[in-house]
Amino acid sequence: RGAPELRTLDLASQRLDDDGVATVASLAGLEVLRLGVRMLTDKGLRNLADLRKLRKLSIAGDMAITPTGLAALATLPALEEIDVATAGLSPAQLMTGLAGHPNFNKLQIAVTSASQRVTGEQLAKMAGPVRASKPVMKAPTKSKRASSD
Repeated sequence: RGAPELRTLDLASQRLDDDGVATVASLAGLEVLRLGVRMLTDKGLRNLADLRKLRKLSIAGDMAITPTGLAALATLPALEEIDVATAGLSPAQLMTGLAGHPNFNKLQIAVTSASQRVTGEQLAKMAGPVRASKPVMKAPTKSKRASSD
């Protein structure tokens, strides 16, 4: 596959379709990808599922995608951050499609319709079970000042 050393690709100013995204998906070493799209469909998202090293993904533009298509992204083992900006899918649909991914630590959703809101219930579904964690405590450090006694 082409350009195995390429780790970051920024095509945010472009307007790729499914075929363009398929070409990008041949760059197997990508870890960070920013895409500008026009009429991206579930087929285009499924192509991105080949990017097994992808950690950060940003997609903006016109999309005709469904939660089923987004589920293909949830199979990416390294994916930690996703930023989706579209009028084609509600935040609830985005969250449904991406729910259950074990590595997400950042999800940013931008929609152009002010009427689309995310509810607490939708956030809870996305978050999954809450895991308790122990607080980290540090021992106080001693000053190494010389005594003047």
